Amino acid sequence: MIKRFQFLAGLLVFVLTTNYGVCAAPINLIPITESLTTIVDKGVLGVWDYEVEGTEDVYRKGVLFVRMEKGIAVVEVHLGNGVLTGQDVKIVGDTLKFIVNLDGVERVAIVLNAKGDKMLGEASSNQGSFIIKGTRKLAPK
Repeated sequence: MIKRFQFLAGLLVFVLTTNYGVCAAPINLIPITESLTTIVDKGVLGVWDYEVEGTEDVYRKGVLFVRMEKGIAVVEVHLGNGVLTGQDVKIVGDTLKFIVNLDGVERVAIVLNAKGDKMLGEASSNQGSFIIKGTRKLAPK
């Protein structure tokens, strides 16, 4: 009977000290990630085929890459003759806003709205405004 009591008492002490040790962890030991300040809807992230109506052939069709790198939105516009990097990129919900420089001199402001696997928006420059339509090629990872 004493051996059974000693066993149960030992088991009870083990369980209580184990739970106490887990519950008593100081809160400053819990890791905090830096990305908590950046909340982004992944609706516009991914790879998109796009077409711009009424513009020069070189800019008419391309592939748009939208991704997050270390909490920062990054946009690349792949054309037949090169890559344009988006500047001042902002993602708010399903809306993507950014600027590209054509030939290093002409700034084009682009606003796109994603709904599912379709994207619709507008590019504005000194030449006027142009409608952009896109279709998702690859979803974000």
